[in-house]
Amino acid sequence: MKDLAAFTFEGSPINEGLVRSLHDGAFLANHRNIVLVGGTGTGKTHLAIAITANVVRAGARGRYFNTVDRHCQRKRTGPAPGRGRRPGWPARNDRPTPSAGLTPRPRSSAWWS
Repeated sequence: MKDLAAFTFEGSPINEGLVRSLHDGAFLANHRNIVLVGGTGTGKTHLAIAITANVVRAGARGRYFNTVDRHCQRKRTGPAPGRGRRPGWPARNDRPTPSAGLTPRPRSSAWWS
C-alpha cells in the first residue's frame, strides 16, 4: 500500500504542507472533494491512495478515480439528479473533444467538419 512516508517531496513542485493537511483529512469538515492534476509520473495516484487510505482509517468514506473512468461512468448512468440540462437548451459538454480519444468517429462524420 502506498503511503505518505514513501513519497519523495524533495525536488518536486508539490506543496508538502498542503498534501499533509489533506492527508490529515482537513478537507472533510467542509465536505470538499480533492482533484489532483499533473503530468505522467508526478505522483497523483500515489498521493490519492495515501490520502484516501488515511481518511478511511480515520472513519471517513473515500474513493478515487481517473477522469476517463469518471467520464465513462457518467455516460452509463447519466448526470446526477438536479444536474440535467434545461429542456430545449443545448448542452455545453455534449461530446468529448476529438483529442480526448474517448469517442472515435470516422472522418466522414459531421464531427470533423
